[in-house]
Amino acid sequence: MISISACMIAKDEQELLPQCLDSIKGFVDEIILVDTGSTDDTVKIAESYGAKVYHHPWQNDFSLHRNQSIQYSTGDWIMIIDCDEQVVSQIDRDEFHGRLSKLPDQVAGLIVNVVEQRDEAETTPWLGARFFRRSSGIHYKGAVHNKSVFQGGCAGSDIKFYHYGYSLSPDKMKAKRQRTTALLMGRLSNNDKDHTALYYLTQMMIGERRYKEAEEYGLRFFACVPVHPEEWQFYGVMYFYMAWATLHLEDGTKAMAWAKKGLDYYPDDPDLNYVMARIGYQAKIDDILSIHGRKYLDILPVVRSRLALDSTKFANEVNTDQWFNRTIYTANHAAEQDVLKFMEGLN
Repeated sequence: MISISACMIAKDEQELLPQCLDSIKGFVDEIILVDTGSTDDTVKIAESYGAKVYHHPWQNDFSLHRNQSIQYSTGDWIMIIDCDEQVVSQIDRDEFHGRLSKLPDQVAGLIVNVVEQRDEAETTPWLGARFFRRSSGIHYKGAVHNKSVFQGGCAGSDIKFYHYGYSLSPDKMKAKRQRTTALLMGRLSNNDKDHTALYYLTQMMIGERRYKEAEEYGLRFFACVPVHPEEWQFYGVMYFYMAWATLHLEDGTKAMAWAKKGLDYYPDDPDLNYVMARIGYQAKIDDILSIHGRKYLDILPVVRSRLALDSTKFANEVNTDQWFNRTIYTANHAAEQDVLKFMEGLN
């Protein structure tokens, strides 16, 4: 019989931890939680769900502590989940184990759909590998925004995670941003050409609407990023970030140039077509609005279908170079309504 270990790291997560544990207790065989110094009821709550809790002082390295949780686990499959997440798929324990048992040996991981949940609405979705065979050698690299490393391919699944990490109180969000920024700046102090750190700093500044700083980090990113095709599907969103930042800095010419350059590489990218439609609308250039607005609306159902995966047998292979952890910012109802509004006046 296949066994599954849920592996988690935590510090002061008493608010969101219960809904996370409620969502996974029905189909995992053990819960491993590495606590990095909680002063609230996190440990008590975890133990009330039967979790095995191990204590390690925080060392400014998410991968270090995530790898510790994996090392303590005993399951044939490892499930990675954060305390601010919740599994929402309708699947029972026996069915889930049955699906895993039928996977071919070369499939070492499962991709799930992770969706931001804010104000009881689904917003930004992305795909990420969250289930791994122990035999794949699964481990994580990177002090912040850590990356999974394992041997073997991935299959899709119809499993969905909700992520509530950006729905915290203002004080907790501020502390979270400060912690992440400090870790990323630490990486840059060691290597000022760390393009991955520059990527995430650009992303953070966009999220905080600090568009001038986003542009500055983005320019540094493009000045030093290596040309590796397998990475560009991941980093391609930088063209969207740069177009978005410069558009909000009221430089429509720069914004259009960044969006056009990105579209040369990724003509079917929903985010880039969305931002180009917005540029056309704001600049009153009907041809640009029409072309990219219609393209976005044509692409949207395809993107939503791919994000949903919809594989009840865990059978469909996923091109992780293209979709692994690639956030799609505009695959939501609000963005769709924006484009429809923009296009109302077109003939």
